[in-house]
Amino acid sequence: NLRDEVGFPIKLSSAFRCKKWNEKVGGHPKSSHMEGLAIDCVCEGERALLLVEAAIRLGFTGVGISQRKGQKFVHLDIKKTPTKRIWSYA
Repeated sequence: NLRDEVGFPIKLSSAFRCKKWNEKVGGHPKSSHMEGLAIDCVCEGERALLLVEAAIRLGFTGVGISQRKGQKFVHLDIKKTPTKRIWSYA
């Protein structure tokens, strides 16, 4: 599992979201969170890198990274898509 792979506890800031909450937090209208297929993990720096590397190894299909001041997290999802996706939040 992901926690064993990275070797440290993973703190979640978001998991399943209803449509109303997703809109309130500015989530994408088709967010994987609303399908129960995504989590956002609070982490930064080297831990964020380790989390991203482990998620890719373990087969997560979507990985988004934000390391902005006040918003340091990694988004992970298992949404079925033709290709794996990785992105950075602007």
